[in-house]
Amino acid sequence: MKPTLAMVPVVVLVLGACGGESAFQPPGTVGNAVVITPKDPALLVGDSVRLTAIASDASGFPQTGIKFTWSTTAPTVAHVDSAGLLRALAVGVASISATTGTRTAKVTVTVSTAAPKQAYASISAGGRTACGLTTAGVVLCWGANDKGQLGNGTVTDRNAPVPSLLGVATAVAADDTHTCAILATGTYCWGANDFHQLGLGILADSAFRTIPQRVLTNVTFTQVSAGGGHTCALSAAGDAYCWGDGQFGQLGNGTSGSTFAISPVPVSGGHKFTQIAAGQDHTCGVGEASILFCWGRNEFGQLATGSTVNQTVPARLAAQLTFASVSAGVTHTCAVTTGQDAYCWGFGSVGQLGNNKTLTTSLPSLIVTTQKFASITAGSLHTCALNAAGAAYCWGSNSSAQLGDGTGTNQAVPVAVSGTLKFTTISAGATFTCATNVDHIAYCWGGNTKGELGTGTAAGSPAPARVSGS
Repeated sequence: MKPTLAMVPVVVLVLGACGGESAFQPPGTVGNAVVITPKDPALLVGDSVRLTAIASDASGFPQTGIKFTWSTTAPTVAHVDSAGLLRALAVGVASISATTGTRTAKVTVTVSTAAPKQAYASISAGGRTACGLTTAGVVLCWGANDKGQLGNGTVTDRNAPVPSLLGVATAVAADDTHTCAILATGTYCWGANDFHQLGLGILADSAFRTIPQRVLTNVTFTQVSAGGGHTCALSAAGDAYCWGDGQFGQLGNGTSGSTFAISPVPVSGGHKFTQIAAGQDHTCGVGEASILFCWGRNEFGQLATGSTVNQTVPARLAAQLTFASVSAGVTHTCAVTTGQDAYCWGFGSVGQLGNNKTLTTSLPSLIVTTQKFASITAGSLHTCALNAAGAAYCWGSNSSAQLGDGTGTNQAVPVAVSGTLKFTTISAGATFTCATNVDHIAYCWGGNTKGELGTGTAAGSPAPARVSGS
C-alpha cells in the first residue's frame, strides 16, 4: 500500500519549487528559448494532459513570471486553454504553440482511438486505486475515484488507466483517497483533503480536488509517500516533512490529538533519511547508518518499539538491525535489512507478518523463508516482496486472490506469485497487488471492485493480469 518508490531519471527544464531560478541549464537548450513538456504527447480521444512551457534567458537559465499564449492549429482535434490544459477531441494531429513575446515553442499532439503502449517504470497501489509512472514521466491512474484521486478532473471510477492532469513527473504515490506526485515544478497532490493531506495551506478549505494542486512549500522534494490522512516527503538533503492528519503523532513533529498540518512541517529530531513510508496512521523512515525510525499510531505495535504506546517523534526500533528499505501498511510494517533479510511487525491476524503465525507483535519478526529480498511492500492485510532475481512472493490475507498464487487461501509464509514473470517494482493495495516487470509492462492481480486492476474489465484475477495499454 505504501511502496518504496522508484525514482525515474527524467531530465526536464523547469522552475524551482519556490519560484526561484534553477541552478542548472537544461541539456540541449539555448538562450532565449521556450520549451514545452511533455514533448509531442500521444493521446486518446477524451484524454487530457497539462502542458508546461518554460522560457530561458540569454544564458539558457529558466525565467520566472513569464506569461504564455497557447494556441492550436486544429481546435477540432485538440483544444488547449489559457493555462495549457490540452484536451483530445477527435482523431488527428495538431500543433500546439506556446508564445511569449517573439519566442514560440511547438509540440505535435497525435490523437487516436487505439491506445499507445505505455512503458511503466513503477506503480503505487492505494486502497482501491493505483497510479503508474511511465518511463516518459507520465502519471496514469485507475480504480476508485470517488474523491478525485485519479487526478483527471472527474469523480468517475475507471477500470483502465487514464492520464492525470500533470506534466512530466519523477515519482508518484497513491493511497486510498489521495495521490501525490513530484514534478520539477514542485510537489502536487489531489483527491481527499479532509485532513489537509493535500498540503494546500488553506485552513478553511478541506474540499477534495479532482485536479492536481501544488503543495504549499518552498522545499524541493525528491520522494513522497501518501498515507491514510497524511503525506510525507523527503528533500534532496534527506530532511523529512509531513502534513495532514496528526492525531496519532504520525507527522513526527511532537504533536498529537486534534491536530493537523495544512502544509509541510519538518519531522523532529534532525535526522537525515534515505527513504520514508507513510502508513494509515503511522510513518517510518530509514535514517542515518541504515537505522530505522517510526512514529505515529502504535495500537498494534506497528512502530516496533516493544510497546503499543504512540510516538509523536521518530522512535528507533527496539532491535539492533540495519535496514535498506521500509514499507508502512495499514496496521503492520515490513522492512528489508542491508543483508536482504525481511522483517515484519504489528497486526498479524491473517499471516501478513510472514512468520508462520497469526499473532500480533511489537518487535521485528523475521519472515520464514529461504529467500533474500530486494524490496517489500505492506498492504492492508497482505504483504509482497521481490527477491534479487525479480521473482514475486506474497503472504497474508488472500480473500480476493491478492497473493497471486492462483488460490484464495491465506498464507502465513511467503508463496510464489503464479507464472515466471520477473518484476522490478511491486506495490500492495487493500485487496490487490500491482507490479512492473523488466520489460516495463504493468500487471495487477486480486480484487477488482473499483477497477483497480486496470485491465479494462470488472473481473478479478488470481494471477498477474496485464494492465490495459501496457
